[in-house]
Amino acid sequence: MSKVRTTHPLAVVAALLTVLPQVASAQVGHPPGHSPYHDIYSRTGFVFTATYIAGSGGALNVGPKDGWLYGGRFETKLAGPTDGFLEVAYGTLTHSVIDPTRSVDTRTTTGVPQRAFLVDAGISVVLTGDKTWHGFAPYVGGAMGVAIGRTVPSDTSGFRFHAPFTTGPHAGIRWYLGKRLSLRAEGRLLFWRLSYPATYFLPPVLAPNDPAVLPSGSKTSQWTAHPSVVFSAAYHFRF
Repeated sequence: MSKVRTTHPLAVVAALLTVLPQVASAQVGHPPGHSPYHDIYSRTGFVFTATYIAGSGGALNVGPKDGWLYGGRFETKLAGPTDGFLEVAYGTLTHSVIDPTRSVDTRTTTGVPQRAFLVDAGISVVLTGDKTWHGFAPYVGGAMGVAIGRTVPSDTSGFRFHAPFTTGPHAGIRWYLGKRLSLRAEGRLLFWRLSYPATYFLPPVLAPNDPAVLPSGSKTSQWTAHPSVVFSAAYHFRF
């Protein structure tokens, strides 16, 4: 099965984020009619998101990655340049499934779909505050949440993807098309922990001369990192 390539989404966000230092160092003092700064109508709105999650599946590659999650985010201004948000996303990632009862050569199936939910809350600091610079408003922040995978029928090992705590920083840029609409590109680095079942430490029943999936004394959990990109569109309004 062919894998989704991550080069293009990550490259797009990296290119967009190169404008952040330029915006942060922009000079003021322009005549009002020619100022590059313009008021933001509202920093409250609904955001429709598409998130590509890459990264590591862990030492055994059983953790989900390489796929898209789609969802929505509600965000609103908290104080000063700080916004708060709550986001829910759902989609299909891919991972490997291991049958610990089989031999080393036959126990792993790659490219298995893993449907997953991601719920997180966080804050963003808008570097230009209540204004845009030539229509752009860069931001940085962080979030924490939970990630839950649906049951994979072909996985009989007892492994389940359930990360009760996810966290990570983000940086992005908003492009305001008018008072109420904006487009965004955001880079994220997500961290979550995988927990391995006891069956991974048992000798394979169908190949007793082969080693277990994990040797005795190995850690039963592992943190994994996931560089991600988020493309989104937002509708802004005032209460």
